[in-house]
Amino acid sequence: MTHPLTCPECQGTGADRSIPGYVLKCMCCYGRGVVSNPDDPKDNPRPAPTAPLPAWLHPALEGTGLCGYCVGSGLVAHVNKETSRLTETPCPVCAPATPPITF
Repeated sequence: MTHPLTCPECQGTGADRSIPGYVLKCMCCYGRGVVSNPDDPKDNPRPAPTAPLPAWLHPALEGTGLCGYCVGSGLVAHVNKETSRLTETPCPVCAPATPPITF
């Protein structure tokens, strides 16, 4: 086993700045900034995939004043499993109580 070395691709920052305006994880060190033997998976394992954020927690909605569930429409659409129809119901967070609209 070798000692960790500074990543030659990102110079230890862990960031890939090859696309202007974006900061990505370095694919050589996987964002850690150091590498050891790149051919040995136990020395340089790939990170576990992360689950995407739910839509209502997306950072793009911060500061907009829009509801995260309905994005300001007041309605939430879903498929009714019993009738196999698309149904729109009032947003459980911000809409007043109104009857559902079925298409």
